[in-house]
Amino acid sequence: MPRLGQILGVATLFLGGGGCTSVYPTVFADRAPVTRADDARPIPTPAPRKLVKEVYSADVYVRRELVKAMDPRALPRAGDVNVVDLVPPSSWHHDDRTLDEYAPLGPPEPPWTIRLGAPSPSDRDDDSLVIVDRRGVPYELVYDRPRHPRRSTGSMAIASRLVHALGYRTPEVHIIRDHQGRRAAAMQWPVGVDLGPTPISERRDDDPNDRVPHGDRRTLRALHLAAAWLQLGRLPPQMLRDAYVGSPGRGHVQHFVVGLQGALGVDHFDAALAFARDPDRENRNVFFRIFTLGLSPKPPSIPPETPFPSVGLFSSDIDLDAYRVSPPFEPRDRVRPDDQYWMAKQVESMPHATIDAALAAGRLDPGVTSWLRRRLERRRAEVVAWGFDRTTPCEVVSLSQRADGPTTVVIQDLGIRDGFVPPRERTYRWRVIDREGDEVVSERVTVALGATTPIRIPARALERDYLVVEVRAQRSKLDLPRPLEIHLRVSDNKRARLAAVQH
Repeated sequence: MPRLGQILGVATLFLGGGGCTSVYPTVFADRAPVTRADDARPIPTPAPRKLVKEVYSADVYVRRELVKAMDPRALPRAGDVNVVDLVPPSSWHHDDRTLDEYAPLGPPEPPWTIRLGAPSPSDRDDDSLVIVDRRGVPYELVYDRPRHPRRSTGSMAIASRLVHALGYRTPEVHIIRDHQGRRAAAMQWPVGVDLGPTPISERRDDDPNDRVPHGDRRTLRALHLAAAWLQLGRLPPQMLRDAYVGSPGRGHVQHFVVGLQGALGVDHFDAALAFARDPDRENRNVFFRIFTLGLSPKPPSIPPETPFPSVGLFSSDIDLDAYRVSPPFEPRDRVRPDDQYWMAKQVESMPHATIDAALAAGRLDPGVTSWLRRRLERRRAEVVAWGFDRTTPCEVVSLSQRADGPTTVVIQDLGIRDGFVPPRERTYRWRVIDREGDEVVSERVTVALGATTPIRIPARALERDYLVVEVRAQRSKLDLPRPLEIHLRVSDNKRARLAAVQH
């Protein structure tokens, strides 16, 4: 028979919207955190997936909008995270925070042959061709557009490395000179067998390893935040691709982000230039067009300008609440604060040496490289500060317990540690509840004096077998949107141990 709290939780879901939950906390099993996803088991080679653009457009602009408007269910937590709220390595995500594993093959080795009729995997308009080097390794060569030397090629080489350092699989990209002496970005693709675009709204039914709905993968939900940092304007479905890696019958599917030559503001430059050249351009303010009955004069034709021909419209500031990619990226509709916080940590933890190495791979002039570095760092700080404000940005540092005394959980505030929040502006409200949702400890407020703060749980609380410590940070007397949850299991001898962490 269902408990009253469960009945009330269901009722509030339909009456109050998707943000309501039951008063009973999640109870985690007594298991160690998953350190690597088991999704690389051998499978037969799946069939390549074809993308019908017309069907995709109808799906993303019609079906997606209907589902988003009519689905009252609360968004579930991401399905590709472990009990300590981390994304373990998998066929979608790796743990190489540097570029040590980025380029196992290196640039194409001459002589090479041109593969005629091979389409670009990223479906962009750049001038490109596919070659096969002397080892039989295929590469796509992407060229710069006239009057913009080094722009697309440099952005592709830089962004590919930065996205790799965020944990995503990207094909290696190298700046080379082709058989005619022209500068090109050589992207090694396909890696294995190209299986076509990654399904965005469903799983692959021919891959038994693909068990998490794609809309519930944190790696996809938070990808738009990485796009915002790198100012990538377009993320069409062809840029997310599946590849079968390994010998037939012994390999598995891996998932890649390809064709990043539109990053660092290149997409925005191209869009602004196309708008300026469009003879049928209209005022982008829909309400103004309606008010003037469509008779408003055309906006002036102002071509975009940049300080260097080799850079795009790469601004130093971001409006993260409004940032969108084109076409609409469906996993963004399902993003939760804990997903955004995770991506902020990914961006924040990238070593400066990795950013410098990525910029050096673009082979741009020193002045351009310095300009891009300053803007990348400025945008990085905005992404991190914004992501840290989505939830309580604290991590568990240690758990200790005195004999017959209180248990102390030490937390570290990443916002204070990294200088985004002065310690004097941060306080915490915390409470301890049991598995029934009943409050055990009434002491609620502790003032943070630094980046680390101890939370002392009295011995009397250890009479329960399961405890949840809810810590909610405040900034300028306002609560941050979500608390940190520290789940503790208590043994028969009254010893507490960490069971899970949720943000």
